[in-house]
Amino acid sequence: MDPFEQRAHRRLPISIRVLARGEREAEPLQPLGITTNISSGGLYLHTNGPVPHCGDPIHIRLRVPPTPGVADLGAELSAQTHVLRIDSLPSPPTSGSSEPRYGVALQFCKPPAIHL
Repeated sequence: MDPFEQRAHRRLPISIRVLARGEREAEPLQPLGITTNISSGGLYLHTNGPVPHCGDPIHIRLRVPPTPGVADLGAELSAQTHVLRIDSLPSPPTSGSSEPRYGVALQFCKPPAIHL
């Protein structure tokens, strides 16, 4: 681990599509973005928007791909989170898009539920 790293939780680099909704159970899940890393404390994702606000509560759901010996058929994680930070990101030079991109840090309010 980097001696200058100040994070409380170790990060696992992984790209997984994240679905999200606000506080109301009746709201449908909508695509939010793609994770760049996940830890026991939260996750970081990239999105083209719309962007939530810092402090917003967000219920997320993501599908973990099959992992031999752990979840042979994959698993689904769901968790209540809140938005910790929003970063403006440059558009990749190869994308040809001028659409704004953002990095969003979500903190788990409690450990995610795992559905096998």
